Amino acid sequence: MKLLVNRFRHVLILKNALRNCLMCNNGAMLKLVTHLHEFERLHSDLANATDRTKRVGIQKDKLQMDAKMDLARRAFHK
Repeated sequence: MKLLVNRFRHVLILKNALRNCLMCNNGAMLKLVTHLHEFERLHSDLANATDRTKRVGIQKDKLQMDAKMDLARRAFHK
């Protein structure tokens, strides 16, 4: 049974790798990657922000983006 599970996991890894390769070759990015870029942008905006209300807004956006990244990560590994 363990051998069968390992083979199934290996097939899923290959399937995901093929899908990622095809998407990258066609100029598409994974949703997780786009969320990561947005999260990094928000992080740099937070470092440069001096207004307290603006910082609070950026922190809320970072929390939402973190949740979106978690959902995209889970969907990617299905």
